[in-house]
Amino acid sequence: MLGMEEDMTVTRRLVAVGMLIVGCTLLFSALHVLSVPRHVTKTCIIAFYVLWGVGLIVDWRSRKREPHKEPSPAQSASAVILATGAIAVVEVAGQARSAHDYVVPVCIAILTAVLAAAAFRFASKNRDNTGEARFDTARNGS
Repeated sequence: MLGMEEDMTVTRRLVAVGMLIVGCTLLFSALHVLSVPRHVTKTCIIAFYVLWGVGLIVDWRSRKREPHKEPSPAQSASAVILATGAIAVVEVAGQARSAHDYVVPVCIAILTAVLAAAAFRFASKNRDNTGEARFDTARNGS
């Protein structure tokens, strides 16, 4: 039998895989790559919200036992770049009318992934040189 920590890890992975499958189905349906019946799309939306809720609860339960860990600058930079790129891809792909119009969103997605990887590598290599600015505010009498 699995321990509580291993059980949480398995549950988190299953939720992540389920979210990936449901999310891809919804994305392909929205981009008209797949012909998905309307009732399947509605079911996928419900499944997405249920999996999101389960993932939120499992994540909350597992974080109660672990001390809070701030994301590294590399993780933060990559997340911001990926989120911005994803929004750009969705916006540009939403205006596509033919298969030829999907060239630009694909290029944006590829460049976003390359830029996120480069930012992650840069921030990881320069971990000691990045961070928030610190100012000496104590008065030294001068």
